[in-house]
Amino acid sequence: MLLLAVAAQAKVKKSIARGMSKEQVADIIGNPMTTSFDTNSETWQYTKQRGGLLYPYTVYITVNFDNNGKVVAYSEKVEDQPSASTSVSPSTSSNCQQHPAFDHHFGMHCLSDNDFNTLLSKVKEASFEDAKLDLIQVASLGGYFTCYQCTSLLSLFSFTDAKMKALAFVGPHIVDPQNAAEIYGLFTFSSDKDKAAEIISRIKP
Repeated sequence: MLLLAVAAQAKVKKSIARGMSKEQVADIIGNPMTTSFDTNSETWQYTKQRGGLLYPYTVYITVNFDNNGKVVAYSEKVEDQPSASTSVSPSTSSNCQQHPAFDHHFGMHCLSDNDFNTLLSKVKEASFEDAKLDLIQVASLGGYFTCYQCTSLLSLFSFTDAKMKALAFVGPHIVDPQNAAEIYGLFTFSSDKDKAAEIISRIKP
């Protein structure tokens, strides 16, 4: 089983909120790597490495303070990194039969473009969130997905909790976890990205 180092390290983190002091921010995410100033504000920047050695990604965090030292803005940007153990490029097709990892890992169990598009349409047409999740759960029982397919399915949900429930079904059946930055980008907070990484680490061979 492929394991991400973050799976053992993931923990719930308090969110940075508007109005927090510099001391509160430092208590939550530590001291900044770099700082910058202008006449009305101060900016702290962080670079956090996640995902372990196999499928690393980088989170760039920016926190902006007003001239009273209170948080006025917080942002995160996720970037994938080339893996030392693979040269597979990000997926551009929903069809995992065309993916370089397909034959080696999972044989003929991936959803074809036609099958995936059918699933996607049915999930879109489902009236309730529970019905959408039921369809995804059934599809994941006998199939595998690319990160592109997973991202397409999760994007049908508006709220983080629903995205995470859908990922719990699909994540362990992903054939190209080195492209997981596509999925991490759907989540705003680093704590949610860590949860997503932990789910994907449960990949079933």
